[in-house]
Amino acid sequence: MVTQSQIDSAESLKDAGNDAVKRGEWAEANDYYTEALQLTSESDKALRAALYRNRALTRLKRDDFEGTESDATKALEYDGADVKALYRRALAREQLDNVAAAFKDAKEALRLSPKDKSISDLLQRLVVANNEKVKKATSMDNKVKDMSSLAFEGNAKDKEQKVQAYNNLLVLARETEAGAARIWNLGKGVPILLSVAENNNEPLEISVAAVRILDEIIKNHGRALYFLSMHDTDGLRSARRVCRLMCARDAKEYVDASGLIVQRIFNALVKMDRTKDIKPDPEVAEANKLWIIRVILELQSMLTDKTVTAIVREMVIDILLKNLMHMDGGIPRGWSWKFTEESGLLALLDVSSQIPEQCDYPVSHETRQHVAICLQRLDEDMVSPSRFACEGLSYLSLDADVKEWIVADSLLLRALFCLAQSAGALCVFTLATIYVNLANAYEKPNVDEEMVKLAQFAKHHVPEIHHKDTDDYVEKRIRCLVEEGAVAACVAVSKTESHKALELLARYFSPFIHSPWFQKGTDKLKLWVLYAAEEGERLARAASAAFAILTEDVDANRRILDEVKTWPDVFKEIAMHEDPEAQRRGLMGIANIMESDEKLCAEIVASEVFRVLVAITKLGPKNEARKGATEQAKRGLAAAEKFGIIRPTDREMYERTNQVSTIREE
Repeated sequence: MVTQSQIDSAESLKDAGNDAVKRGEWAEANDYYTEALQLTSESDKALRAALYRNRALTRLKRDDFEGTESDATKALEYDGADVKALYRRALAREQLDNVAAAFKDAKEALRLSPKDKSISDLLQRLVVANNEKVKKATSMDNKVKDMSSLAFEGNAKDKEQKVQAYNNLLVLARETEAGAARIWNLGKGVPILLSVAENNNEPLEISVAAVRILDEIIKNHGRALYFLSMHDTDGLRSARRVCRLMCARDAKEYVDASGLIVQRIFNALVKMDRTKDIKPDPEVAEANKLWIIRVILELQSMLTDKTVTAIVREMVIDILLKNLMHMDGGIPRGWSWKFTEESGLLALLDVSSQIPEQCDYPVSHETRQHVAICLQRLDEDMVSPSRFACEGLSYLSLDADVKEWIVADSLLLRALFCLAQSAGALCVFTLATIYVNLANAYEKPNVDEEMVKLAQFAKHHVPEIHHKDTDDYVEKRIRCLVEEGAVAACVAVSKTESHKALELLARYFSPFIHSPWFQKGTDKLKLWVLYAAEEGERLARAASAAFAILTEDVDANRRILDEVKTWPDVFKEIAMHEDPEAQRRGLMGIANIMESDEKLCAEIVASEVFRVLVAITKLGPKNEARKGATEQAKRGLAAAEKFGIIRPTDREMYERTNQVSTIREE
């Protein structure tokens, strides 16, 4: 039974999704609506109808047309006169080439809302599309019939003509939904294609083409599910037929093509698509739970099957790797646990114990690498309660009282540090969010004091800053965080490709730069130096600015060269950074080091960094964006001259005297 608090939570999630829609964050909005639906029951008809209708929009914007059609249909089950749901389903069906059904939806929507111009435009477009489809259908039928005659009925003159016929069928299936539907022919084309694919007497290229045609026609989720169940009345045997298609031939090209078919099956069972960044739908996964179990059990049995070849075994491991891991975009949370508990882990460990020279079943020298990656991802996907708690804490840390409670609990701060070390990139966003909230490093709107006074005069409510979010409290929190290892925790989770997470980390580090109590320890110095060489523009600029400020201290400069063992390579990356501003700031730091101490300057001149600095000083007027970087490089070389470490060449003296460049601009 759904409680009132869950209903309130679902409403708030719906509002959060609506806000994300206004910002154009379609994936984020989709996640909010999905989570809200899980908190409602069938009795909450109005709320569920709105959630399905709104999620249909997010899926439409992300080109998930099958998902849009499904959600709009569910919304219409609650309210058959929902104009928006009818319109969105019509748009989705138009893209799915189901023109007749789209026309019916658009016509009904126009009847309910006759003044809506967008619906009337859609209806006119569908009329034209329907006429074109009739013409194309006649032509498509003839093309498919001709190619099928050559490919399946033995009417081809020779092998080349037969191969060409299969390739033409593949093109027809790939280019249009109508072509795929004609070849599918209500499932009648599948047995023919399977017999060709599994026939070892057929040339390899024809078998591969047959498998690829199958792959194209089951891109449609409905056809994929029918394909999974059509081979036998016993579901387990039918799933075995599909999974074992990979075993028909041992050629890599064939195994790769047939492995894609199993991936299509997983996509259909949970309505996901990695290529379009469409996450799995928990409701669909729950409805197809039995089929998911059957497919996973069959793949699990293939891991230790003596009749399965090494290349097929590796493909099975890769398929499990792609689909079991929820944290990596696979099927919903929990399936990796079930796989591990139901002897799946034992099967993987058994495979890992085999060597090609002495094995119970065929493996190659690469098989262990596949298993190692799969085991690592399984371990990462076993999401512990600590990570769930971390996610909840990230929401609570917006409250000022909670912030003070967190920093007052040293055991909690150490637990966050330990979690960062063990979980790494799996909780980077939530940990970064917590630290940003605690340091008040998030973006704040500028408040005009005169407008505040005007609002107070008009007796309007004016939001006030909580007294525990004032500068004194924030500074104490930052100091406490640093003492308890927050910087090291962020370093532990920093290896991520998420731009949003990196931006949060950069925001969290920024309050440290100008803090007078900031202790320039080795770990923090390493952090700024290494981050200054990162490719990400925002992170590199923030880190290079901190690097430039810290290098004003000669003691810090000595520690950089002493403790950062790879400083020559890092300095070269900083000096050659693609972003002109990050390059300028980084070179400012290098120049500061060279000016601060003769010994440090000599070490830099003796390294490869010196040649890079010389090259940068030669950049001409065409590199106007790099002018600031050129000036900083010249400053560093001037320091080396002042210490007597280098001397200008005759050519350089001539250039300085005559204020001209002797390098020709290209």
